[in-house]
Amino acid sequence: MLRWLIHRRLNAEEKKLGESVDYLRHMVDVSPAAFLRFCCILPFANSRKVLLKDAWFVAQIVALQDADCGTCVQIAVNLARQSGVDSVLLRAVLDGNCHEMSQEMVDVLRFTRSVITASGDEETLREILRK
Repeated sequence: MLRWLIHRRLNAEEKKLGESVDYLRHMVDVSPAAFLRFCCILPFANSRKVLLKDAWFVAQIVALQDADCGTCVQIAVNLARQSGVDSVLLRAVLDGNCHEMSQEMVDVLRFTRSVITASGDEETLREILRK
């Protein structure tokens, strides 16, 4: 019964996200308990507090591109669109075209890449973002 309910909810999420969530269905089928534990961390992973939604999605897309998860990138893009993020900004981030972004979003992109690669520029870029 629990699996059936979770699958119904996943079907609804899949329609909202516009991408397959078969990996979550697999998790439910193999271990509903593990799936529920996984779900417990999601609110923490999606907490942006005062961060602007554009900056949130820029950082998220850059990180997901680095992780080479095409489905995850598409889900982030779909959620960004649903949240009202400008499609020009989304295209620029996906293409890595800094000329089509505001300086603030370029700084977010550079900071995110710096954190991912541990380039050593994180502190300098963090101070730029704080200003």
